[in-house]
Formats: sequence, C-alpha cells, structure tokens
Amino acid sequence: MTGYDVGQRALVVNVPDAVVLRREAGGVGELRETLAGWRPFDLAEGRLRELAEAVGGELTEAPPTAKWLVSGVILATFDGGGWRAEEFLPLGEPPAAEFAFPGPLRDQLVAAILSGEKTTTTGLLADYEYAGDPLPVPGRWGAVVDSGERPVALIETVEVRVVPVKEIDREFAIAEGEGYTTVAEWRATHERFWHSPEMIAALGGQDPVIDDDTLVVAERFRLLR
Repeated sequence: MTGYDVGQRALVVNVPDAVVLRREAGGVGELRETLAGWRPFDLAEGRLRELAEAVGGELTEAPPTAKWLVSGVILATFDGGGWRAEEFLPLGEPPAAEFAFPGPLRDQLVAAILSGEKTTTTGLLADYEYAGDPLPVPGRWGAVVDSGERPVALIETVEVRVVPVKEIDREFAIAEGEGYTTVAEWRATHERFWHSPEMIAALGGQDPVIDDDTLVVAERFRLLR
C-alpha cells in the first residue's frame, strides 16, 4: 500500500480493496453526529462519494466492485503496512445481533465472541423465513447484546452461505467457539437447540424437521470492538 504517510489518519470503509475517505477536519463527536443521520447502503448504490463529501473528505481510491454493505467507517492511522483502527463509527444505529436466547447459553456465546474464539454462527433458514427477517449480508455491522439486552460488542459479517446442514465442515464447526472437535459434536448440540422449547416457540409451535438437507444460514463474522 503506497501513497500514505506513516501516522496519517483517515476514514476507512473496510470493503474489499479498501476505499479510503481522507479526513479533513472535525473531531470524533462531530463525525458520529454526521454519520448518525445515514443508513447502511449497498456498495453497488454508488453512494461512497456522497459519504466522502458528508464527512469533509474525498475518495482516494476507486470504489471496488463487490456485493458489500457499507455499515460504517473506521477512523484509522496508517502504520506503514496498513490501517490501524482507532474508532468504529456506524452509519445510524447498528441492529442488535442476538445469539441464542437470553440465559446461560447466550452468556457463553457472547463471552466466546468477546474473547475472539467465536467467529462463525449457524441458524435455521426456516427461522429467518418465519420471522420475516432479512438474511445477513457481508459488510453488515451488528451490536452483540447480552442476556440483559445490553450492547457489549460490535461485529461485522464477512461471509454468508445458505447450505444444507450436511455441508458444514469441521473448520466451520470449530470456529463456532463452543469447544467442538468434530462436526458430529457440532450437529448434535445444534439439533438439541433447534428442537428446544424456546426454538419451537420462536417457530410458532412447529418442531422443525432436521435432516442432512435442512437449509441453514452459515455466517462468518469478525469482532470490531
């Protein structure tokens, strides 16, 4: 990466082939206030130039061609090899990212996210469809909430696949951060959860049929803060 001075600060949109918005003036508080009036947008919408102008900067690299959601910008410092994040500034209010149901399991999963052990998660496609929730998309930022519904972390979705449950592999299962060493352990635990009273209630009283071809949403994410 060339063209930047060590110690230079910038607003970085963390999409593939990072687009950089040069910071001209103003403090973090002012930036948060400006960005709070925005909503996440698809990279294909071509609104990055408008965003650059809104924060008093300019695009210093051409927008890449990618299916990516722009959910925020990162105030960062160039260290000679790349951009080191200092502050994460969402566009608007990040949606809540809920893992399992409030209680011991959610507490365990949130702790694994905060420690960096958990970087994947799997949900039933039927759950999204019944609730009418949109599927996660790469680039989406989410506020992880604890059992008290308090935001405790910010994560970014980096990959989403809708696949039959039989296609979940060992690497993905281990990355769920719950101590699995085999896909069989991962599947047994998830099937118990999907057949739990809480999950059945969330599906309107229907106990889901789980077999090798059941479709799941396999999401990979990273911890921002």
